[in-house]
Amino acid sequence: MTRPARFWLAGEGLLLIACAGVLLSRGHRVTGVAGPEGPARSWAQDHGIPGSQRVRHLTGPQPDFLLSIVNPYVLNPAELAAPARLAVNFHSSPLPRYAGVHSTAWAVLNGETEYGVTWHVMAEEVDSGDILVQRRFPMDEDETALSLGVKCYHHGLDSFTDLIDALEQERLAPRKQEAGRRSYYTRRDRMPGAGLIGAHHTGQEVARWCRAAHVGNAANAFGLPKLLAGGTAVVLDEVTVRPTPDTARPNRPPGTRVPAPGDAVAITTPGADLLLTRVRRLDGTLVAAREWAAGLNFNEGDRLALPTPEICRTAGAIDRAHCVREAYWAAALAAARPLPPEPTDRPSHAPRTQHHIPLPARAGVSTGTEAGRRDLLIRLAAGWIAHAARRGGTAQTIWWSTPAVRAAAAPLPELFATAVPVTTDTPTPALAEAVRTAEHQGTFARDLPLRHPGLASVLSAGDGLLFALDTDGFRRFHPEPRAMVCLDAPGERLHLLTPGPAMADTLAAVLGPLLPGDS
Repeated sequence: MTRPARFWLAGEGLLLIACAGVLLSRGHRVTGVAGPEGPARSWAQDHGIPGSQRVRHLTGPQPDFLLSIVNPYVLNPAELAAPARLAVNFHSSPLPRYAGVHSTAWAVLNGETEYGVTWHVMAEEVDSGDILVQRRFPMDEDETALSLGVKCYHHGLDSFTDLIDALEQERLAPRKQEAGRRSYYTRRDRMPGAGLIGAHHTGQEVARWCRAAHVGNAANAFGLPKLLAGGTAVVLDEVTVRPTPDTARPNRPPGTRVPAPGDAVAITTPGADLLLTRVRRLDGTLVAAREWAAGLNFNEGDRLALPTPEICRTAGAIDRAHCVREAYWAAALAAARPLPPEPTDRPSHAPRTQHHIPLPARAGVSTGTEAGRRDLLIRLAAGWIAHAARRGGTAQTIWWSTPAVRAAAAPLPELFATAVPVTTDTPTPALAEAVRTAEHQGTFARDLPLRHPGLASVLSAGDGLLFALDTDGFRRFHPEPRAMVCLDAPGERLHLLTPGPAMADTLAAVLGPLLPGDS
């Protein structure tokens, strides 16, 4: 290059900022930064550089080069054509392998021993353009997704100087990617089986899953390894593997508890024992492994009924179908409000109050169809929201469960939500639309709050009032809600379950006038 070049940068995070610093230190100009609000956009603002969320919204003189660095957005053809000379992307994998997303997690999960980073020409097909600079390096035996990501940062920044050297000296040597070696992962390609550990998984596999899920304080869109026992799922943060030949324990099938040192709990898997010292419940509570085992009455010599490969495949299929909507559910969970307490409610451990209210037929009110029952339940929910809003003065959250929502989570309500949050202070028509929107999103993985730092203290159905359609009395929900309003499938009864008579009386007073009366 005979003159300093103009660069647009697209992406987010510290690597983009570091690369921008390299460009400025070498006399080049950064004339635009596109990406989500965050550190990179703040850096641009501090340096008086125009910023926007998307490349298509950047204005000003045409850049010579566009650099995409940890960019969450796929660029369209017009954006790719924005620079006068070249659009270049940084990808944290040794392309053509591990193109797409979750690259470092998949490399750890697959047991790779070598990895790499790539600067490549951008093309319409994601991560497929000619390679400009590539750096390879070994992986440690105990590599995690976090530690591998740190290595990618350092090798990415170090190799960036090679890229700029080549640009400045006009000696770029693009080389085609070997299409036959390409592997590509989409947002739907997450931890196998939604992280559900089955009887067929080896201890070494589970250990790699734990390391692939370790991303530090960052959001984890890949998944968490989980054990399902006693109708409850727990997350494994870390495990120790004790190799044990199957021939040494012919009568100890996978899932058997065997002796373990100290406070650990050892569970057999094919070829090795898993040693657990603690587990995490889906509400975020850490529990010592021995306490968890005692709660299940899981003693040495007992066997957990670990899921079959078919059940794990089912979990993976549900996760794959709904995981792309996690951003919607993360926002919905973040907006959820707790159920206002009643002054004389009983403690949570006290027996709950049940009411069963017959619904006589009334002209013009049809509870004989699902649509009619749904309309009635929405009207009841809107009445409750209006009452709670008058008391609290803010938007209110209900938890909503219909046959469609429950079907989306079936047959694994331990892993996927059977009730979803709807937060609003709007009248019945708007609530109906909000409910339809939520139902359209299906379900979400119940470990979602554990994988997003911003949701660490988020509420669950256990904190709220659940409205359930077409239930036979009180269904078992995970977690059990604080209070429930259930309309049975025949549309003949409304069932109320409350933490005490005070709330039961309040619900009856609020909902009673909205119920159909005798015809």
